[in-house]
Amino acid sequence: MKGLINTPHRGTMTQIYLSTQPETTYWSLPKFLGRSKWCLDELTSVLTRQVQTTFSEGVYTYDETKSINDGVCQEGTHLFINTRYNKRNKNQSKFHHGHEFGAIGWLCETPQGVRLFPLTARVMCPGDEQANSGEVLKSICANVPPGLIIFDRGFNRRKVFTTILAQGHHLLCRAKSNAVFYHIPKQKRPQRPGRPLIYGDRVHLPYLKYREVIVDNKTYSVADKVVRTKMCPQVVRLIVSRTRPKKSQPYKYFCLFTSDLRLPVAEAIRHYRNRWQIETAFRDVKQNFGFGTYQLQKRESLNRHVQLSFIAAVLTQLSFIDTP
Repeated sequence: MKGLINTPHRGTMTQIYLSTQPETTYWSLPKFLGRSKWCLDELTSVLTRQVQTTFSEGVYTYDETKSINDGVCQEGTHLFINTRYNKRNKNQSKFHHGHEFGAIGWLCETPQGVRLFPLTARVMCPGDEQANSGEVLKSICANVPPGLIIFDRGFNRRKVFTTILAQGHHLLCRAKSNAVFYHIPKQKRPQRPGRPLIYGDRVHLPYLKYREVIVDNKTYSVADKVVRTKMCPQVVRLIVSRTRPKKSQPYKYFCLFTSDLRLPVAEAIRHYRNRWQIETAFRDVKQNFGFGTYQLQKRESLNRHVQLSFIAAVLTQLSFIDTP
């Protein structure tokens, strides 16, 4: 953060690094990230404790992002061996989006409103079993204290939720439009041969009992029920919100489900409404802290650079927030 303040313009990482007048022998930031000896997981734990000590009430938000998300202008190195090739008389390198990362943030209420503090990120390699999407999620969730994690509907996979629940976390996720939920069986049939019943009859959303719930001065028509789904190995609470713009039109249903059965319905709706904060946090880190214009190739260097970008973003937010 000190380097960003001392640099008069948007320079390279080396210029930002040298503007802080470092005392180490590394003459550039890429060498510092690639050759220095420091533990990334310990740094993540310290940052998480610092944020949660200041704002203890909050939830996690997990998402996947790419280093360069515009796909229009070519900025920095895109980490491809050959970035200068033409296709149909047009350079295709500017359409590369860079590496993909899995990242998690802490979403909480502050005196200035709802804020998201980016905590950590890991680079994903599609062909590597040690750095695929599932392993990155497992590694990130293992380095943060247990809590409620919010996912978008793109993470509706049983393998993802099994990993989360095995590490002591709870989940809050939006269901897909074709998701199917089942009632819990009323009674087991021990006399009938075969496996015991796990899934009951299918849940029909129009037949649920809806009631009005006020969330942030806005009224919702909501129904909730404890059900089962094949996307999650545990029993979940289904939260359905229905809207109808006109009386002549049918209802539209918005479904959430959570593994935390004690979570109030209003809190679940409020948490998911604020999930978009992670998209804004990713954009700010990419534009202002060098996340989207790194010039590195080693996986360890990439992880360290993104982690330092997150630390700079968190410290900047904490310095301008009136802590309680």
